[in-house]
Amino acid sequence: MHYQLPRTAGFDHRVSLNVNNVFDRDFLKVNRQLGERRAFYLTYTLGYAGGR
Repeated sequence: MHYQLPRTAGFDHRVSLNVNNVFDRDFLKVNRQLGERRAFYLTYTLGYAGGR
């Protein structure tokens, strides 16, 4: 899920939230190793769009 903030002074701002294994279930990967546990990732991205 992401949210694009309003552009300010030529900069683009974006906040994202990613959740892996949201139900925290056990599973095997293709190489038969146990899969990852639940994880939350919050990211902020700043980009410069110039004077558009």
